[in-house]
Amino acid sequence: MSAAAILKKGSQYLAILLLLAFFVTPLAWMVSTSFKSAAEIYTANGPFFPTHWTLKNYDVAFATGLGRMFVNSTIVAVSTTVVSLLFAVLSSYAVSRVIFRGRRMILVAMILSQLIPLSVLIVPIYQIMAQLNLLDQFPSLVIAYLTFSIPVAVWFLRSFFLSVSPEIEEAARVDGCSLFQAFIRVVIPLIVPGLAATGIYVFVTVWQELMFAITFLTTPAKYTLPAGVILFIGQHGTNYGAVMAAATVMSIPPSLLFLFMQKRLISGFASAGGIK
Repeated sequence: MSAAAILKKGSQYLAILLLLAFFVTPLAWMVSTSFKSAAEIYTANGPFFPTHWTLKNYDVAFATGLGRMFVNSTIVAVSTTVVSLLFAVLSSYAVSRVIFRGRRMILVAMILSQLIPLSVLIVPIYQIMAQLNLLDQFPSLVIAYLTFSIPVAVWFLRSFFLSVSPEIEEAARVDGCSLFQAFIRVVIPLIVPGLAATGIYVFVTVWQELMFAITFLTTPAKYTLPAGVILFIGQHGTNYGAVMAAATVMSIPPSLLFLFMQKRLISGFASAGGIK
């Protein structure tokens, strides 16, 4: 290998390491701080890793209701993901397969809806939920999240449906399947990577959402994790150890999702539906 090739490859590895350090360092600092004592946290130029590991910050966080908030976030995120995928699968299949008047307008409207800041939607959705007596309840939060998760999910899944050749469905119909059977038994298995990618995107987006959570939920016992972190931030001081402990717990589900679903995600982007 020539010197130029070695230099080029070395510069590539160096760039990757710098990029990795850029993203990993804040996460490592968050986790390490969650195990530090108050003395080490508030010490200027203190150690990056704790010299005396402690679980006190986690004890404080869970005593404040972190476990309950974790369950609340799971209920809201899973419910939103399931409902979003259910509606998105049917809608994206329709706009990718069926030719009907107004289809292009619907697709354009979905894209334009993503240009609207979420803060603009809070007031009208809040008024609707108040009229339906759904404020301070999980359904109000799920419905609010569906307003921006379904359009994105439809666009994501539409691209996967388009990658599946209609000839595969026609072959299934020739073999005796009905339209619904061909859809369930042939098309859906081919877009499983797309379902996984879309589901993870919706789940992570909802899991970390704060603005709607603090607006529609007013009872601390019903707070989701992002809203619950605010409980550790007071007017006259902030318990940074508890904040970092809560943030560490909050980062576990998305990290596990990406860890266990990475192969399916990669296969979804690398394959072209049923044509391999």
